[in-house]
Amino acid sequence: MTRVIEAAKTQIPHERRACGLALKSFLVITAAAAVFIFFSSCRPAPGTLTPRVDGELAFQLVKKAVSFGIRPSGSEECRKHAEWIAAQAREYGAEVSIQEFEDATPAGSIRFRNVVAKVRGKSNDFVVAGSHFDTKSFPSGIEFQGANDGASSTGLLLAMIKAACQAKDSPPLTLEFVFFDGEECMVSYGGNDGLHGSRRYVKLLKESGNLPKCRAMLLLDMVGDRDLFIALPSGTPKKMAELLFDIAEGNGTRKHFGWNDIDMLDDHKPFTEAGIPAIDLIDFNFGPGNSYWHTKEDTLDKLDAKSLQIAGDAALGFLWELPRILGNRH
Repeated sequence: MTRVIEAAKTQIPHERRACGLALKSFLVITAAAAVFIFFSSCRPAPGTLTPRVDGELAFQLVKKAVSFGIRPSGSEECRKHAEWIAAQAREYGAEVSIQEFEDATPAGSIRFRNVVAKVRGKSNDFVVAGSHFDTKSFPSGIEFQGANDGASSTGLLLAMIKAACQAKDSPPLTLEFVFFDGEECMVSYGGNDGLHGSRRYVKLLKESGNLPKCRAMLLLDMVGDRDLFIALPSGTPKKMAELLFDIAEGNGTRKHFGWNDIDMLDDHKPFTEAGIPAIDLIDFNFGPGNSYWHTKEDTLDKLDAKSLQIAGDAALGFLWELPRILGNRH
């Protein structure tokens, strides 16, 4: 029978064969378009389910953070800064607690404070959204704002808390917004220098038995650069990166996100070492060749509210859509 059909096909006039091919092509294209439209309609349009960040508010919060002056861990300025963060998060509607602890450093024992602001979701499982709020320690007399490195992510995280608290629908997972103290090292990163707040937070998760409930971690760092390009560290889990890029694409901001060819040592590391998947949203190219980083050039005039909005909208979208890539907890 196959041979008969094939023989009959050879007898079809050229015009009819062309018409048949055109019809087949049309049907294939139509079917493909229908599949595309179906799957596109299954995905929510940007902003329909997730809240949006107020970039101008975030920038004003960054300015307020900078107004405390240089804010190294253990300083009076850092303490006042932590108290302001806690008060602001409470005002927005979050449940706030402070983790206060002493830790050894190359400069001696220092009292650190993590500020934890919880926004309850539909599940008791939670995701951490973090930022460090301390600044690099410099000799007396050196002016250092830490506008991008410290204040930008702190102000943005507070603006995200307000957006989450005012959202029409609860987040699918509970959100723990954590402002880490002691990210900056005194001399050189090591076991007792740097990442003090994030290490302590993860330690307390283990001791409380809540580690399995922490499904993921998102970190913000240096996200206010006027010329924003968030380059994910090379160690970022592929599924997390794809989700972030997908959300940025939907927001029309995909050009501001990409990959770095190196990994980063940052507050997400204690989480990954504990088996918690983490993503670090960081623009580690602040000024030509990152020349503004940890210098007096890290100032407010280099930042932009639009950059904060771009980073914040992507981060909130990520937090709301995260269950898409998470398996069941065992």
